[in-house]
Amino acid sequence: MASSPILTRLSPTASSRLLVLAEAVVKAGETARVSLRRRTSREMLAKAPRD
Repeated sequence: MASSPILTRLSPTASSRLLVLAEAVVKAGETARVSLRRRTSREMLAKAPRD
């Protein structure tokens, strides 16, 4: 974990738990960025209205 780019943004005295949390947050952000990207109409599924 010492080579983590997140480590350079944290205080040298930051706990290992904080590093793990920061890495999880960054990974979640990357996942959300990919999941929320704009999609073309071909990629979307058309659904009919429900009763």
